[in-house]
Amino acid sequence: MMRMTICISAMLASVGAQALGEDEISRGAFLRDYRDATTKIVDVYSHLKVECTKHMADRPDEKWDYSQDGKSLRWVEVDPKTGSSSALVSHAGLSFKLTRSSSSYPYTVLGMADSNPKALRSYVVSIEARTLPAYAPYRAYLEGPAATFLSDAKCTIKSLSRQGVAPDRTIRVEWEMPPSKPGGKVRYGKFVILPDEGWVLRSYEIYFKDGYKQEKTGLLFDVGNGGDLEYEGIEGGIPLIRKVSTWTSAKTRAAGPVFEVTKISSGSVRAADFTLASFGVATEPAVQSTPIMYPLLALSALCGIGAVLFRYLRNRADRTPAMA
Repeated sequence: MMRMTICISAMLASVGAQALGEDEISRGAFLRDYRDATTKIVDVYSHLKVECTKHMADRPDEKWDYSQDGKSLRWVEVDPKTGSSSALVSHAGLSFKLTRSSSSYPYTVLGMADSNPKALRSYVVSIEARTLPAYAPYRAYLEGPAATFLSDAKCTIKSLSRQGVAPDRTIRVEWEMPPSKPGGKVRYGKFVILPDEGWVLRSYEIYFKDGYKQEKTGLLFDVGNGGDLEYEGIEGGIPLIRKVSTWTSAKTRAAGPVFEVTKISSGSVRAADFTLASFGVATEPAVQSTPIMYPLLALSALCGIGAVLFRYLRNRADRTPAMA
């Protein structure tokens, strides 16, 4: 009798969940479909031109444009008040960094690197650190596509469910990833995917377990970041990003930068856009080939971002009373 009661209760719970539009889905089928869909998303987002404004609460807006042709990346930031600008280009033949103090002055070459793979990767990382909307729909703030990340044998999918009904369904994935090296931190989080809209991300949350230690109390807190994504327009069946509203978390959640896409277009990007000549630099100075210089660009960008984020999270945590 008790066994029958348990079975009936389980059936009723299942029916109730389906009535609410929620059901468990197969991990294998989900990962297969997500990987296939990600291939299409990457194909579209690898051939986009994007103009974006980055809004920050305590700093002036930043305006930049970004483009890629599937292999090469180009990022240009312009100060709307002074006309000063910076540019980064990653290209298999020649990557470079430029700057100028105003629109009336020519660009100055700050650094260049040849086809060395480490050099090329350093420029790619440096550009990606600045251009979240260009890859957030399929990557969030991960080192690669979310579908690849979730397919890793070391990644544990804690919960996987479909909610709602077409065409407004969502798939919610909660996951956990062990440290990639000794002494590292466990990562965990949640992705919300829109399967009826090309499988792009609707939101993401990524945390590091015990990622912050409060100096005064010695208490450990999880730290993280996340974002909510909005779309407008379709290209090749894939929604085009319009806005990414980010946040950070250390004991409490606080709003981060908001990336608002003001213009986005697809199609072929001219190969000439990834050359020094496109910036008015007529000649190519000698390539700086000292090996140690290859990773410096990416390292300086990541260290700067990490230092600012760490100081911000530490100050927030120190000012916030400890939670019970």
